[in-house]
Amino acid sequence: MSEPIRVLIADDHRLVRAGLSELLRDQPGIEVVGEAEDGEAVLELTPRLQPNVILMDVQMPRLGGIEATRRLNATQPEARVIAISALDADPVPARIMEAGAWGFLGKSAEPAEVIAAVRRVADGERYVPAALAKRLALSQRSGEELGQFMNLSRRELELVLYTAQGLGTLAVAQRLCLSPKTVSTYRRRVYDKLGVDNDIDLVKLAAGHGLITLDMPSVP
Repeated sequence: MSEPIRVLIADDHRLVRAGLSELLRDQPGIEVVGEAEDGEAVLELTPRLQPNVILMDVQMPRLGGIEATRRLNATQPEARVIAISALDADPVPARIMEAGAWGFLGKSAEPAEVIAAVRRVADGERYVPAALAKRLALSQRSGEELGQFMNLSRRELELVLYTAQGLGTLAVAQRLCLSPKTVSTYRRRVYDKLGVDNDIDLVKLAAGHGLITLDMPSVP
């Protein structure tokens, strides 16, 4: 009999982790080997737990899913990441896939889709929902829908996402493990690239392009 698929679940919300754990533990051939509340914990646990698949939330405190995936891809490539996010509008999925994720799921995904994604990625297949795959292909050809947002770097995009959750410079610096001065520099670059003067206009512009929603919860 083949070995079970070892799954590590990473999300900063305990209820989300509990729900995914309960879902997967009921499935034959799948074993949940651990849970992590942020990207730093993922990097610490992966060498010890040796998961085959990591269900990774994109936005987490201390270290987010994009950077955690990038580091894992360099140090633990045998651990295949499936990114999970409430934000499935480009360029978030594109950035996480570029970082080395094997799959992407929106948080509205049906349980059966989550299970199928875990099995397919464990078997060495990429998994992206059909509708998202089509959007990614279109955005790679033109990028017109997101305009200036396609020109943002990974760090600049992360700053936009954290700003939408009400985080100031010091809090963003802690999340991204950067100095406040460096974050301020990124913020000025984002303003210049997007043609805005303040965080309010930045958030409105991001919402207008579907990158975020205006009712995104704040991060404590």
